[in-house]
Amino acid sequence: MLAYLIFSSGTSGLPKAVMIGQENIVATLAQGVVWSRAVEAQASNNSPFVSGRPPLPQSPPIVIRSLGVLPMYHTMGLFANCLHAYLSPITVVMLADWNVGEALKAIRKYRITSLTMVPSMLHKLVTSPLLRNMNKEEQHNTFQSLVKISSAAAHLSRELKNQVREAVVPNSLVGKHLQVSQAYGMSEAVGELWIRGPNIALGYWRNERVTKETFGLALEGLESSDWLRTGDRFRYDRDGYFYFVDRIKDIFKVGGVQVAPTEIEETILTHCKSFMDDICVAAVPFPSSGSDIDSVAPRAWVVLSGRGLKQGPEKSAEEIHRVVQEHLSKPKWLRGGIEFIDEVRCNSNICYVQLTFVSADPKESHREGTPQGASG
Repeated sequence: MLAYLIFSSGTSGLPKAVMIGQENIVATLAQGVVWSRAVEAQASNNSPFVSGRPPLPQSPPIVIRSLGVLPMYHTMGLFANCLHAYLSPITVVMLADWNVGEALKAIRKYRITSLTMVPSMLHKLVTSPLLRNMNKEEQHNTFQSLVKISSAAAHLSRELKNQVREAVVPNSLVGKHLQVSQAYGMSEAVGELWIRGPNIALGYWRNERVTKETFGLALEGLESSDWLRTGDRFRYDRDGYFYFVDRIKDIFKVGGVQVAPTEIEETILTHCKSFMDDICVAAVPFPSSGSDIDSVAPRAWVVLSGRGLKQGPEKSAEEIHRVVQEHLSKPKWLRGGIEFIDEVRCNSNICYVQLTFVSADPKESHREGTPQGASG
């Protein structure tokens, strides 16, 4: 039975109305219970958990206080701010809109225990000058009540996760037991992830063609025909854990080699975090060597930090090119150039960074030059 319609973010085309059934809601809430019990069982020997959450070293028991910053037309915001209340008591402190300063004030004033955000929000929170300018006592008073931070709707990089832990763990009363988790939704083997279960949506409202391409699919060798094709590439390790790689439609080929923008972004952020705050990588047209036919090449849009602005765009670009050439294969070099911008903007659902450009000339300026040694 249909419960409600919620629109997709449009990362792979126009936004589509997703049909969510009553069973989907119950299954998703039950999934949270199963996860919490699994965490509790895993951690019971060293760090007791209550419902998957490490308890504060005080009594009475935790009253869950969540900061409501995600819009409720977004599925994560709807579950975190509304539907979760049917599972367990929760107080939600709502902000009128996303603002780092107001968020930091609310976390401290209302002793927020749980944050649910998208990666772009977490990034702005931990890199904000407002946070950097706090002394140790102010940071402790702000984050001491936090026991759980959840990220969803887009890929949470290891680098950003570490930044979040570095900012919050020393100040939280639960210390190293602070949870920083990533929820997955649609929005060392690698392949496309197909899933099935009672929490899978019913399909796209009045869009039969796309529904048939995505929902109710059959896999060879299996009797069931109710698989969902996510459109996302994942890798899995020997322990059976799955890790998001990239949206398949975001991956492009350079000289026949698949290039994932996320890999380039994470490499640059890991090695250049001292002078930059944010980055977005995408493919732009680039003339192939010895051919009149346009090919594509990676291009980066970079937000410099205060230190990066002081050292200047030329030196910053040189350092970024050096890092990419040292750590990545040649097809992943930024032959499409580097452009420095004030902010990486998200789409209307604030859940995914997607920039579309029709042309780019890497010879426009020193910031967009081809790295030495690169060729088509």
